[in-house]
This record gives sequence, C-alpha cells and structure tokens, in this order.
Amino acid sequence: MTPYFSCSGCGFKGLCGQFRTLLLISANFIIFSKVIDSRHLERLSAPDKRLIMVIGASDSGKTTLVWHLSRLLMEHYKTAIVDLDMGQSRIGPPTTVGWAMMETYVEHWLDIKEKDFYFTGTVTPFGSLLPAITGAMLITEKASNFAEKVIIDTTGLISEPTGRVLKHYKMDIINPDIILAVSSGNELSHILDPLRFNAKPEIIMIKPPTGVKIKTPIKRREYRFEKMLDYLRESAVKVIETRKIGVRFTRHPLQFNDDLRNRIVSLRDRSNRDIALGVIRSIGSKEIKILTPLKDVEDISSIVIGRTAIDMEGRSLRDL
Repeated sequence: MTPYFSCSGCGFKGLCGQFRTLLLISANFIIFSKVIDSRHLERLSAPDKRLIMVIGASDSGKTTLVWHLSRLLMEHYKTAIVDLDMGQSRIGPPTTVGWAMMETYVEHWLDIKEKDFYFTGTVTPFGSLLPAITGAMLITEKASNFAEKVIIDTTGLISEPTGRVLKHYKMDIINPDIILAVSSGNELSHILDPLRFNAKPEIIMIKPPTGVKIKTPIKRREYRFEKMLDYLRESAVKVIETRKIGVRFTRHPLQFNDDLRNRIVSLRDRSNRDIALGVIRSIGSKEIKILTPLKDVEDISSIVIGRTAIDMEGRSLRDL
C-alpha cells in the first residue's frame, strides 16, 4: 500500500512548512482509520478508483468522512469534492450542487471556494428529482475533467421511494467506481441489494464515525438561511431589462409579476452556465430588479426561477 504521508523536506524534524501539513494529514489518517480498515483504504486510494460516492442517512457522518478522505487522497492525487446536498450544502450556496478542487490544505469547509455550481431551485430533492440528477451529472463531469479523484457527497434522503429512486439514478448517470456506504444497520439495503451482483460499483460498507452531531430540523433551517445570507452579504440590487433576457422555471411556469418577489433565481450567461444567484426584489412591465453579488449583469442571457423563496422575517428558505 502506498504511504499516505512522508516529508522529503525535513525528514519529520518540523523544519519546513510541509511538516505541519503532514501532521494534519496524519491526524486525518488516524481519524479515518478508526472507521475503515487498511484494506478498504487501499481500494479507495487505487488509481483506477476515480469516482467515490458516499451515501448514508442524515447525520450518519457522510460529510465528516468526505472531509477526512479528501485530506488523505489529495497527498497523491488531484482531488475534488462534489457536493450534491442542495439543502445542507458545504460547497456553494443552498439550492445548488457544486464542486471544489482541494488545491491546498485547508482547515475548514468555509475555506473552500466552489469552482462551479448548478442551480436546482430547491432545498430538497422532493418534487425536483430531475434538476437534482441533472446537476449531479453536469457537476461531477466538470470535476472529473480537472481531478484524478472525485469524492461525491450526497443528500441524506434514503427513504422509500424517493430516496431509493434518487440514489439509483444518480448511480446510473455518474457511474461511480466505489460506493462508500455509511450504515449502522440495514437502512441502505433497499438501495444496495439490487447492485450486489454488478461488477461496478464496488461497495464498501462502514459504520458511522463516533461523535457525529445530530442536527435538528431547526438547526438545518438556520444553517440554510445563514449560508444564503453569507452568499448575499456583498450584494446589490441590479436592474435587468426583461426584453433582453429569457425566463425559465424549474417547475411549473408562473405569472411573471411581483408575486415572485423573494424567489431565489439563477443568472445564466450566454453559454447557459449558472454564474450567480439572486433574489427577486420586484418585477415591472419592462424590468426586473434582482439582489445579487454579481457585479456586472450585462452578459446575462437568462434567469432561472426556482421553487425556493427567502423569508427574512421567518429567517428561513422555503420551497413554495
């Protein structure tokens, strides 16, 4: 098995900047090895196992494992993380799925800047499976173009039938090499049993790590709201002429008027790429006002209106 860390700079004497990084990586190795044995670590680090999808219920420690695994793999591979959890996103703002390249050692998720994201228009896959699966495919494909290893974090939705269908179609479209399944019992059997005779993906079962914090629905709602506020912190209201842009909806088309106030939207460029989110402030006969961190809206060709609205009084993001 290839060593996970070595210091050619100072021989572990602590004389170079690399030494501190190695200590942190060593700590990640110790944490990770408590829940997964060396045989499985060797499979995860194999060069041909490029796409690693992590699945499990909410509060099972998936994101914690993704964090530590990425720290290990980035020592030997160009490593990316894909975040498919549009409600509790770590990479990118809520309502999106995004990816980031682990280019330097960072100590917190807040230090990671997304490379790109795809707007799903919602904070839950319920009722929006198509945007969730489309985003999963496009974002994973983009990450794969830059990284040798891609670790894919998924939502905690595993219940019947939506969770099963969502996971199976994500697996079909992404075609992961390994499924890292975090399970304390048989809660994933309805998802994994149909795959047990397939040559691919390889399935690695592990127990949840100890000390995982349980997030209440209130905590999850607060996190989403604060994450969106942080994204919008340096925003300004931009005026866009409606005759110069196309308008589309992630679900049923609605009347294009002020009833859409506070809806979260994506601003897309001429290549149909999501480049920024915004919040509708008002819609007139000839213009739409959007609060957005995007400095220049001249190249916006269309806006995508999602299901989610921001409720400042209730301090929440709500799917309508």
